[in-house]
Amino acid sequence: MRLSVVLIMALIFLPSLDAIAHGGRLASDGCHNDQSSGMRHCHVQAKILENKITAKKNEADYVQAHCTGVVEHRLPDKTRVDCLTKDRAIEYDFARKWAEAIGQSLHYAQMTGKKAGIVLIKRKGGEKYVERTRGIIAKFNLPIDLEVISARIDTLEGLLTEVF
Repeated sequence: MRLSVVLIMALIFLPSLDAIAHGGRLASDGCHNDQSSGMRHCHVQAKILENKITAKKNEADYVQAHCTGVVEHRLPDKTRVDCLTKDRAIEYDFARKWAEAIGQSLHYAQMTGKKAGIVLIKRKGGEKYVERTRGIIAKFNLPIDLEVISARIDTLEGLLTEVF
């Protein structure tokens, strides 16, 4: 009887021993090099961590993926245009920062002599900010081209774009 209890306990706990088999540190991607095999392997948390990293893209990631001109063009006053094309000075910002985007785009247009442009990165619930931006541009007849891209958290490839 005692032997069967020990065997049952061993069968229950043995599969989980590989989870605690090493105290190896994990890299930021949830993976590490297995010294015994020389191979790199990842733990379950890696997929969760990857999703968290992907979900927190910053403005620069969208500029890099979307801009067809010069990225981070430095102006004489030491400000930087997010994207400078042959005819536009474009400010990229998350939709909730719509007011800041208006001011920056007009400043960049003044400094470069190019047309002002804004690319708003819209996350879930961001439509109200897009509408505010459209409303201000229309009411004051501001010379700003507005484009909206979707902040898709799974990938930056194939950004969804709306041009206004």
